[in-house]
Amino acid sequence: EKPAGMNVFTFPRGAQAGIFLHSLFEELDFSAARPEAVNSLVGKGLERYGYAREWEPCITSLVNNVIATPLSSPEGPFALTDLKQGCWLAELEFFFPLKFVSAPILRECLRRWSGTHVAMDIPALCQGLKFRPAEGMVRGFIDMVFEHKGRFYLLDWKSNHLGYRIEDYGSEALKAAMVQHLYPLQYLLYTVALNRYLGLRVKI
Repeated sequence: EKPAGMNVFTFPRGAQAGIFLHSLFEELDFSAARPEAVNSLVGKGLERYGYAREWEPCITSLVNNVIATPLSSPEGPFALTDLKQGCWLAELEFFFPLKFVSAPILRECLRRWSGTHVAMDIPALCQGLKFRPAEGMVRGFIDMVFEHKGRFYLLDWKSNHLGYRIEDYGSEALKAAMVQHLYPLQYLLYTVALNRYLGLRVKI
């Protein structure tokens, strides 16, 4: 059952809600994400997208929780609030040429090179891939790329609704949603794009 009240689980769903939440993180200055700055950003966003101002405490809490969540790294945990000004790019656009590819060719490539991916069984995921042979240019946008202590990370914002309880967002539920929407393949595509981008701009 849908719970009562205004909280992260009851916020309106749909494409516009996703675009609204995405815009908050696109515009946020992570290096200066003080409470008053987050409150102001959320308030303006709610007004721009036509949501009631009463949602402000809920969405502000959501943003603060996201940017304060510890992220693991070999150098130790960090949060997005630790990022320095100028070390991230939002909506990084990319293009790269795609030679002739078909579903069987892609499946075989991933089978050979995916290795023992700990988060997802990539070859199993690709068994159901079916698409017409394609070639041309690949174009897309990575939501965010950032650097922290000499390492580069890519980030993609997701706001999928999986249920009305915190328990509905456990690791197995998240993994199932990722498989359903083929997010691991999106991640691999973004990794190729980021690798090419850094190869042109970062001297080794």
